[in-house]
Amino acid sequence: MKHENILSLCITALFVGIVYITTTFIKIPIPLGYANLGETFILLAAYFTTRKTACIAGGLGSALADVLSGYPLWAFPTLVIKGLFGLIAFYFFSKNKKLTSPHVLLGVGVAAVFAAVSYTVVGMLLYGSIAAGLSSFPGLISESIVNAACFFVIAKICPKNLQRLYQ
Repeated sequence: MKHENILSLCITALFVGIVYITTTFIKIPIPLGYANLGETFILLAAYFTTRKTACIAGGLGSALADVLSGYPLWAFPTLVIKGLFGLIAFYFFSKNKKLTSPHVLLGVGVAAVFAAVSYTVVGMLLYGSIAAGLSSFPGLISESIVNAACFFVIAKICPKNLQRLYQ
């Protein structure tokens, strides 16, 4: 039992770090700004690990990126949004683990739309402007498309025996 708890903690910490690094340091130019790859690794955590790891890695890794990158105002909304992003993806992925299944495709789509809509609403509230919030939506969707594509490529090339890193 102790060994499993330590393994779970280590894998969760590893994913928190990977989400932080890929959110902070990887920037892919897209038409409306840039995309980071944080969501890719939240999706990979949801696909290969547990619900708890996906939630913690998504929320904590992304919020840590906000705080350490100079956007502390966004840290709490990010903690909630990206934590729920990981939970949503895990919920759909747990229904069918085949990468091309409708459950996996739907999980990626629903999680992406949830994040884009949530960040748009939070942007409206934080900036006090509906226009400011709505202006970010196309970029958020573009970023989600990049992350979804990267998720499918990386998940496909991972060995099949990594279906579950731990139970």
